[in-house]
Amino acid sequence: MDKTILNCVTPKPFTIMKYNVPLLNQSVNPICYVVAAAMIQKYWQQTAGNDFDTPLLTGGFNPLTACIPGASSNRTVFNGLRNAGFISIDRPSSITKARIKTLLTNYGPLILNHRVANFNYGPTRGGKQASNAAGLHAVALTGIEGNNAFFNNPWGDKDVMVPASDLLTSIGQAYDYPLEALFYAAASPMPQNIIY
Repeated sequence: MDKTILNCVTPKPFTIMKYNVPLLNQSVNPICYVVAAAMIQKYWQQTAGNDFDTPLLTGGFNPLTACIPGASSNRTVFNGLRNAGFISIDRPSSITKARIKTLLTNYGPLILNHRVANFNYGPTRGGKQASNAAGLHAVALTGIEGNNAFFNNPWGDKDVMVPASDLLTSIGQAYDYPLEALFYAAASPMPQNIIY
């Protein structure tokens, strides 16, 4: 009888970092950052047994039934996010999957303000955008698993999965632009209009 010794290796536990953030929609209104903030606030409020929705950050206007103007400048966007209980994250020393996963673990879902150029919105939105695509957008970054990253897009797409490498490149480009690229929720906001 052959006595073969098997070397069994115990695999390291794979940590999954993905939040189930409720999807909210900006409709045709240029308020992606407001809706991304509302999604994350809604996630935290539901965790606490409360409710939250976009009109609490738009002065009562619902983006599905009202025309809501966009912010007048990037500075207005960033100040509005701070007024909504968010804190800006300084550019990480290295933008890696491990670093972003640590930020998600420490702070929960994140707002990602980014340039549209080169951003990968997933297959239902045409994938990676052209390098000369104009504009800025915001999404709710919900997780990193393996080689994939996940986000909710205020255009109406939940748990969009893209290569993590694409997302990391876009985060770096956003900080280089320069934008205040990543924000996390630190407090519950009072109902207000953060657009102006």
